[in-house]
Amino acid sequence: MVRTENLINLKFIILKNLLLLICIILNSFTAQLQNLFFPSPEKSVEIITQLLKSENWSTLSNYYYTIGVNQELIDSIMSGEYFLRREMPEVAHPAGFWKYRHPFPPGFNYSSHEKIKENLIKVNLIIEIDQGEGLTQVGKASFLLKKFHEGYKILPEQPQEETRIN
Repeated sequence: MVRTENLINLKFIILKNLLLLICIILNSFTAQLQNLFFPSPEKSVEIITQLLKSENWSTLSNYYYTIGVNQELIDSIMSGEYFLRREMPEVAHPAGFWKYRHPFPPGFNYSSHEKIKENLIKVNLIIEIDQGEGLTQVGKASFLLKKFHEGYKILPEQPQEETRIN
């Protein structure tokens, strides 16, 4: 009788742990499939900056519009590889802007946005770096958003305009 109770308790514990494991896996899978939208082009810059600084690739990847994008690029976005460069280019700004490949380096601020065509928005960014002695270095960057009824999503593929510091 005691052995049967122990066996029942063991089965219950195994089932409970299995159910917990299934919940954890489903929760992780669901987090990867969230369909997130930015409320505005201005807000997108704030949110992206926070996600880049915290290296929260799984959340940032859910703001990307990936329909029609090849699986290799989707995997790169999901893993975070898409957002960072591994090797420093020959000419690189000492502030480390080179590290960020897409959508833009943290430190840049919203400047303006413009409608490129129906449901396609170009977000323009700017950074001003005080060089001392009254000199200011100005950097510009941009990225594209696709507009939906729910909000805005980042487009991963675009003619990539390199970040320029003048």
